[in-house]
Amino acid sequence: MRLSDLTHLAFQGISRNPLRSILTILGITVGISSVIALTAIAEGVKTYISLQVQDLGVNLIIVSPDYALGGAATGSFGTVSTLTEDDYYRIAGASSVKMIAPIIENSGRMRAHGRETISAVNGTNSQYPLVRSHAVQRGRFLQEGDLEWKNRVVVIGSTVARLIFPDGEPLGQRLLINDEKFQVIGVMQEKGRTWTIDNDNRVFIPLTVAEDVYRTNKIGLIFAQARSAEGMEKAVEEIRQILLRYHKPDEFTVSRQRDIVFAFDGITRTLEAMLTGIGSISLIVGGIGIMNIMLVSVMERTREIGLRKALGASQRIIWQQFLLEAILLSLLGGGLGTLAGLAASRYIPRLIPYLPAVVSGKSVLLAIGISVTVGIFFGVYPAYKAARLDPIQGLRYE
Repeated sequence: MRLSDLTHLAFQGISRNPLRSILTILGITVGISSVIALTAIAEGVKTYISLQVQDLGVNLIIVSPDYALGGAATGSFGTVSTLTEDDYYRIAGASSVKMIAPIIENSGRMRAHGRETISAVNGTNSQYPLVRSHAVQRGRFLQEGDLEWKNRVVVIGSTVARLIFPDGEPLGQRLLINDEKFQVIGVMQEKGRTWTIDNDNRVFIPLTVAEDVYRTNKIGLIFAQARSAEGMEKAVEEIRQILLRYHKPDEFTVSRQRDIVFAFDGITRTLEAMLTGIGSISLIVGGIGIMNIMLVSVMERTREIGLRKALGASQRIIWQQFLLEAILLSLLGGGLGTLAGLAASRYIPRLIPYLPAVVSGKSVLLAIGISVTVGIFFGVYPAYKAARLDPIQGLRYE
């Protein structure tokens, strides 16, 4: 029997009980749409993290301290960084380091013209925009003279500019940071958000001024730029050896962008596997539904099967017909599930604006392939049972 004839018979079998067939197809639709949507979320997370890591800077090395409980905080409340200003100058003298930007980070209340907000305050130097690939939109950034003379100047993020100076030009305006007077000399380009963190809700003041304001010489982070991508290993090792002269190995961490990428890549792979597994559970449930409906269909059509066998239909033809019905049910559910999954993926960025939903052709092909596999796997036994039916018993079945 030709495939077209078998397909026609399979569609006839499906259409005999449309409501039951629709409910069966719905199970596969939910499973496939879940796989596509959840895979799109995982791919979106991977893309988002990759972009965030790239935005950190070029050939970037991050030196982070271990924190000990203490008095004034430079890294987090109630803790003191193990890195000092001296470490910053030592690393700056390394032959493999091109540029370096230290950070003394705290928070402060910004006030001007009757408006106020709480923002992150970063004490740093003139090389920060180059090291972190974060340019100034208007005005200028901090200069070495500002650090030397301890000028009370500040460069603000776009969020601070919008909240504190919504109706006017912030350049040249006075800004109070924890009641300390600063003059706005620049506005940074918009950086965007990292998950729930607004990277533009921060201000930059000279490192030396931050030391006076927060009464500390402890450094919260040091961003260093290697002279070239090929020299990253050398720079990391040189920085590590410099710090080991003055610190214990567990008092600091030297990381590269690549280390961060690898760490997040492992996380996203685990997330992708977990989300795909959740969607696959729905597919298994849908597949069990197909098997159940096909077994019911075999029982209901026992007399039809016996008659067809008596007229000369072989076991192979009966087996192919019922297996094809199961595959068609699964394919119809897979097609509708793919459309539903694509529609859901387009809606995800509306719910989570900073998270892109990336639907790859691979995930769509995988979903369709899975739907066919489910149809075959859960349709084999009912088809086998139909093919093995005794024609005499079938003809006598009421």
